[in-house]
Amino acid sequence: MPGEKNTPPHKISMTPQKEGRVAKLNYADYDKALYYTHRSQWDNLLILMVRTEDDLLSKRIEHFLHAYNFERDDAIVEKRLYDLLQYIDHASFSGHEHENGVLVFT
Repeated sequence: MPGEKNTPPHKISMTPQKEGRVAKLNYADYDKALYYTHRSQWDNLLILMVRTEDDLLSKRIEHFLHAYNFERDDAIVEKRLYDLLQYIDHASFSGHEHENGVLVFT
């Protein structure tokens, strides 16, 4: 389509909002998702899924919670959990590659 930018597949794409703004990634969402997953706080994870502006994080949480509640095969639940954790790991560090080689935890 004309006017679209090609983004590399390994980069996190920002989702345009209704007003035409670009959503800012909230790194606290990744920390919360990791904490809620570790503590098995599924209600809080569901609330985070609805409130986060990161569509990919929301979708990964949705897939994990659906598998956790409805799948009979533990291998699928484990795969969805690893998909969620892998995305959290990737997204929490992808915004810091320009930080002079020093990891910055927010």
